[in-house]
Amino acid sequence: MNAAPFRGGNGRGRFCRLWVVLAGMAALFLAGGVFLYRADQNLKRGDSFPGMLPEDADWAVFVPDFTATWRRFEAHPVGGLLREYYPRAQSEAVLAARLATGVRPTPGRWSAWLGRPVMLGWRGGEWGACLRPGLLLRAALRGAEVLDDAYSVFGLHHAWRNGILLVSPSLDYVQDAFNAPAFHLGGVKDTDICWSDPKRDRYFRINMDNSGRVQCVGHYRLNNHTFPDETSLIMPDWPGTPAVQLTISDNALLHLLSSACVGIARNAFSGLTVADPISPMIKSWETIFSIPDNPPALAWYGLSWNGAVPFPQIAAVWDTKDYPDISPLFLAARQDPVARPFIWDGKEGLLLPMFGPELTLCLLPMEQNRLLMTTRESVMEQVSKVTVRDSSDTEDCIFLCVNSASLANELAAGFRRAASLGWIPNMDERDLERDILPMLRVLGGLGTLRVHGTFQHGKIVQTGAILIEGTLELEDAPGKGKS
Repeated sequence: MNAAPFRGGNGRGRFCRLWVVLAGMAALFLAGGVFLYRADQNLKRGDSFPGMLPEDADWAVFVPDFTATWRRFEAHPVGGLLREYYPRAQSEAVLAARLATGVRPTPGRWSAWLGRPVMLGWRGGEWGACLRPGLLLRAALRGAEVLDDAYSVFGLHHAWRNGILLVSPSLDYVQDAFNAPAFHLGGVKDTDICWSDPKRDRYFRINMDNSGRVQCVGHYRLNNHTFPDETSLIMPDWPGTPAVQLTISDNALLHLLSSACVGIARNAFSGLTVADPISPMIKSWETIFSIPDNPPALAWYGLSWNGAVPFPQIAAVWDTKDYPDISPLFLAARQDPVARPFIWDGKEGLLLPMFGPELTLCLLPMEQNRLLMTTRESVMEQVSKVTVRDSSDTEDCIFLCVNSASLANELAAGFRRAASLGWIPNMDERDLERDILPMLRVLGGLGTLRVHGTFQHGKIVQTGAILIEGTLELEDAPGKGKS
């Protein structure tokens, strides 16, 4: 019996069929990957972001594209300052996220798991976050999108509504936010950071652009406040480099701002190991500004630490056009029995000691019915030749200018002195160098902050920009603070 001859062509056919099968599987896998990717992206996208926020929330922060904002911040000069002077902040944040999730956070991983938009809410110590995740997190939550109630997963309560995920450690927060109407913060760019106080109708939008600016616009509603028909600002060209300059056109705004500053100061000094050191400063402030003059233009040159407690070094200019003969403040000071005349820049003024040489009220009449005041004789010697520009045609009601380098240097000197005196509990100079001074070095590199405020329909509409060192838009080219 003859055997059948061998035909080698069968092997080639089997190889071709195997190649066709593999190509088909690859095409099917690729098509499935494209389908899943598009489905994931569709779940993360939306024309609006109907966030969940309790109706009595204190504030909310919304970032339309957290991943893009993260990358923009890393490439921005502000991010460079943090990496140079305060790398500990970033490393601690990364470590906390890694311990909580088991994964080192990166912009790509955030986008893959949590999506791009993020909204954070705060209510009396409770917080919540709204996200629009894709397929990965939805699968990890085991199909919780179809549920209408809150459940606890990984120690956080969560709920779904309209494709938005709400998570919070507080069950009450989740329930109240889930039952509240949708909260929208729209009309913003992808890299904007929006802050809102819905109860008081206050809103700010911050954007970091490619030129090195940090721009801010927004509004701040004032209730029970009567606005003047016309606004007029006096703009002194202060000598030297004051840390803060402020001009206000309305007395009520000045009292509102001073009350806020007093509250901040009391909270800041509440934990000190000595008696309240700001009471004498507050008393002197109220004595100085209780006279019904027009609002002043202020300049803060720092703190004087030569006495037992720090005293502010302030200069102010009043427009006393409503009192052509003499300012009420000057008249009241002249009637004080301890006041004595003094000569500055060839002009006669008044010197009124209040708390020794560290706080001495110095008054000097100026041209065009204006009055110059300082809280220290050395400051009056520095600013006695100040020139003043009139801005009666402006629509601004507030102008604020902060020199971050000067402010950082003053704060650093103050913290060092307070730590050396033992005023800050559980903090010595080594702790100060590790925890506080790096943040002040970041502040010292931010350049100059200028903010303008304008009255509009019961709101103060604010616009401002933090000009970062090295940008061509700077006129004064601020340097970094050497804290």
